[in-house]
Amino acid sequence: MAPPPRKRRLWLWLLAGGAAFTVLLVCGIAGIAVLANLDTSEPGVSVAAPGTDTAGDSDAPGGSTEEEQPATPAEVAVGETLTITGTGFEGRYTITKVEQVDRDEFGLRPEHGTYLLAHMKVEIVEGSTFVCSCETAFVQAGGRVHEEAFASIKGKPMFESAELAAGQNTDGWIVFDVPKDTVDGGKIQLTLQNFWTDNEYGYWTL
Repeated sequence: MAPPPRKRRLWLWLLAGGAAFTVLLVCGIAGIAVLANLDTSEPGVSVAAPGTDTAGDSDAPGGSTEEEQPATPAEVAVGETLTITGTGFEGRYTITKVEQVDRDEFGLRPEHGTYLLAHMKVEIVEGSTFVCSCETAFVQAGGRVHEEAFASIKGKPMFESAELAAGQNTDGWIVFDVPKDTVDGGKIQLTLQNFWTDNEYGYWTL
């Protein structure tokens, strides 16, 4: 006579299933914790006028190696230098002089009143970065912003955008088409661009 069939042990299957569910639940909670602790903060940049020490001391009380943008962008006069310490580079930006003309090299007049010409020189001290005239703008006393105008002025070679490494530099003229009566009291703004945002880093007052 054959032995009777064994009963299926349903409780063993239920126990195994419960253990598997517990493992999946623990892994899910751990994954959520990791994502919650990811650092999504944006990098910043510090600005300093000539002669300002921008080096940070990570060992000093309250010291930090994190770069921070100043609460108020620096303002300097034409001819002075803005020293920028950014992510992966340190550079010196200078508007050396400004001029006005009423026609371009083809005899065309500006749409708004005058061509404001600003000669800018950029030198990289450490690291490397891309520099561009598109990082500047003219700001009227009332706050209105004028972007760079694409006009060719005889004898005034345009600012040459370039990827610069430490020890390298570039310079040239940047042209703005602005109302003539807004030049006095206006500012040339430096706005460096990065992957996250555009930030105002400093001004040259006119």
